[in-house]
Amino acid sequence: MRTHGHLGTLAGLLVLMIGCFTKTPPVTLTGDSPEASALSNASAALEALEAEAQDRNLDPTERVQAIDTLGKWATAEVRQPLIDLLKDPVPEIRAAAAKGLGWPGNSSAIPVLSAKVLDKAEPRAGRGAAIGALIKIGDQSVRELVLEASRDPDPEIREGAMRGLVGGPLESPSDRLALATRAAEDGELSLPFRADAVRVLTSTRDPAVVATLVKILETGPRAKIVSPLPNATQQEILAGRYQQIGDVRAWAAQGLGELGQRSVFPHLAKATEDPDDFFLRYVAAGVLVNWREALALPFLLKLLGDPASEVRTVAVLGVGTVADTSNIDVVAACQELRTAYLQEVHPQVRQTLETALATLRCP
Repeated sequence: MRTHGHLGTLAGLLVLMIGCFTKTPPVTLTGDSPEASALSNASAALEALEAEAQDRNLDPTERVQAIDTLGKWATAEVRQPLIDLLKDPVPEIRAAAAKGLGWPGNSSAIPVLSAKVLDKAEPRAGRGAAIGALIKIGDQSVRELVLEASRDPDPEIREGAMRGLVGGPLESPSDRLALATRAAEDGELSLPFRADAVRVLTSTRDPAVVATLVKILETGPRAKIVSPLPNATQQEILAGRYQQIGDVRAWAAQGLGELGQRSVFPHLAKATEDPDDFFLRYVAAGVLVNWREALALPFLLKLLGDPASEVRTVAVLGVGTVADTSNIDVVAACQELRTAYLQEVHPQVRQTLETALATLRCP
């Protein structure tokens, strides 16, 4: 099986050609001009990439690389070669070709991509890539097809379609609330996308959203997320951040805070007591602090002993703020803050405690 080590060079050449064509004003090309030479080189490079993509003797990985580069070219010259590759016997080649056809305004590819979406015999990867390409093309004529795909039995197909309809280029005010609700509540979709849907729900500011967010906060997927250790590796920190991105219940709590519906206070107060999810406790406590509710003080005082320093910091800020702006027993609050200060070892939390003690003029 032969290989082509010059593929990266071809891809780089194509990028240079794009820059040449976009920065050079129209001129009359002659055989000796730099522009004519660039055009000739670009044509040769495209032909070489097409040959790579179509060569069934090559490893599929190499062919996919060539197809990806053709897709980045994103012009009429590569459209037909990519369309032809939709008939390739190798599923991953067909999926790569479908993905490559997804550039804004490529409406000529809509019929073949639509047929690929409707072909239930096509593997998930190919159908999903075709849906993604149609979404990137951005033509409203495909919206009904994408809506139909959003009800597909396969959750990955549903999610791919939903990404275009909820916060994507095919989103519409007429059904934004309904589709975002469906996406946020669909337990088979990925957690990061469901969290995205929760944020879209919140952005609608519709009163009906409150009940949905409370439902997600109460019955959504439980997460076990701990605060990163001081000596955590970069990989461990990133893994924790990824968990937070998909913490659907925490983002529901954040949404309720933004909507400002004080009737949900009991649900948020309960969330501050979740034993496993430090991020949920952190977000819920932050909401209570921002609301400056006197009723929140007992919960914030309890969080002064939270195992996560981030949560303790928010709790200190909350105790200082609530005690300073409400008609409550400041003496009792000072006592709790002094006790917490004597036990605290984290420098940032100690500094926050000092500020709170000064704000309340605690002796």
